[in-house]
Amino acid sequence: MFRLLVLCFTVFLVHCGSEKEEIQPPPTGSEPSTSSAAPPSPTEPPSSSSNAPAGWVEYRSSFGFSTHTPPGWMVLSREESRKNPDLFANLSSNPDFENMDSGLLKQVQEQIQSGQIEMLFSPEQPGTSFADNINVLKQIGQLPAEGDLEATCAQLPGAFEQYFGRPIEFFECSLGQAAGMPALYLDFDGALEGTRSAQYQIQKTGSVKLIVTVTAANDRFASVHDTFKRIVDGMTIGD
Repeated sequence: MFRLLVLCFTVFLVHCGSEKEEIQPPPTGSEPSTSSAAPPSPTEPPSSSSNAPAGWVEYRSSFGFSTHTPPGWMVLSREESRKNPDLFANLSSNPDFENMDSGLLKQVQEQIQSGQIEMLFSPEQPGTSFADNINVLKQIGQLPAEGDLEATCAQLPGAFEQYFGRPIEFFECSLGQAAGMPALYLDFDGALEGTRSAQYQIQKTGSVKLIVTVTAANDRFASVHDTFKRIVDGMTIGD
């Protein structure tokens, strides 16, 4: 169970940089240490809808939901991921991931390259190579029952430490609602140092969950999380 949970979180280690890969010094403060090949130009979201917040544009996901995204956010579709397998090649050789479980990284790479994940990127941030991002995938499974929540939440930090190779702090682990459906909400240290992640696991049907995760640099997390929350709150989920 926990390997699947960690895999869901690890697929959001998307970060961008120059074409030449460099080994960065250890991060200081809240700035993440990242380096990787830049992704191809993602697809612009569709045109704006009359129901969107001012300036936001409609985003229709191949996972069966629609929402709206702020101006400047870009989408890397599942099809584009399949057509660009080299984009996420050799994750295990990236120095940023040297302490992470190699088997887990291999699974992550295969999921991305096979087009099982959609990615939304925020506008480029000057002076940093990290791309704040929101990612979506679909998973077979069910949320923990209320009576199992405390035990589940208690085990997650240790499981993440094992796979990420460093201590991981959880700030919240709770059951609630998202997009009008039952959901598990998690807020925790990102897999890359200097980042933080939050996730909704939304019970789309009795056996299918939508996993929606945001990862951002620590100094931008509050702002990006607000955008993430508005995107999730605006989701209309089909059957």
